Amino acid sequence: MEVKLLKEVKVIIVAIHQPNYIPWVGYFYKIYKSDIFIILDDVQYVKNGFADRNKIKTPQGDCYLKIPVEAKNTVSKYCNVRLKDELNWREKHLKTIEMNYKKSKYFKEIFNDLCNIYNNKDITILSEFNSLIIEYVVKKLGINTKIIYSKDLNVELERTDRLV
Repeated sequence: MEVKLLKEVKVIIVAIHQPNYIPWVGYFYKIYKSDIFIILDDVQYVKNGFADRNKIKTPQGDCYLKIPVEAKNTVSKYCNVRLKDELNWREKHLKTIEMNYKKSKYFKEIFNDLCNIYNNKDITILSEFNSLIIEYVVKKLGINTKIIYSKDLNVELERTDRLV
């Protein structure tokens, strides 16, 4: 009787998610548990989802930070949604974060970095702005997961076929 040994198969875990604004901790856990994380930036943008707004805790309760955006039509992709910088939202968000977190333990350590991200006026696309924040947090947490962007994969399929 001949016994054949199977070669070891390496399992690669791939996760995917839209580029949310200041994502919750579970978003980063998802990245941490993956070998490859895909930022899903070439699908339809969801207005008033978590790509352009999120809430932070304040002494008065939850406070929403909303990024004003310009989507050319109702089927705009995340990678095509422009930031409306003429509304001065970046400065307002930074001031709100500073007012509510300046007494936090690690505030001084990260706030300057956040200012650099928010004040980068070369970033005019929502998904690129959110990705900067995501990649910053990933780096700060020491997560070594490879991050790629779905727009760079040139996948032409839709919905379930795309996931498969």
